[in-house]
Amino acid sequence: MVKNRVKVSICDVPYSLVGDEDESHVFHAAAYVDSAMKAVLAAGVVDREKAAVLVALQCASKVLKREEDQHHQIEETKRLVDKLEREMRLLVGTF
Repeated sequence: MVKNRVKVSICDVPYSLVGDEDESHVFHAAAYVDSAMKAVLAAGVVDREKAAVLVALQCASKVLKREEDQHHQIEETKRLVDKLEREMRLLVGTF
């Protein structure tokens, strides 16, 4: 796969990134991190390293929450499919 080279700026610090993701995706991710960093810094966190850790924790929390939600949705879908299959077997058995 072709590696994409993208230059972004987060909190006025330039970064040159290389990866497999589309350029637009990288720009979007960088803009998200930039916005989150600026919000944490504006809230009174002075140290950029601490702000970066807080942003990383926020991002990790969102990812984990979505994974948990996805797991619950998969389990609920399996439960509903099992219920539907049981009801179909009962219905077919009546003919």
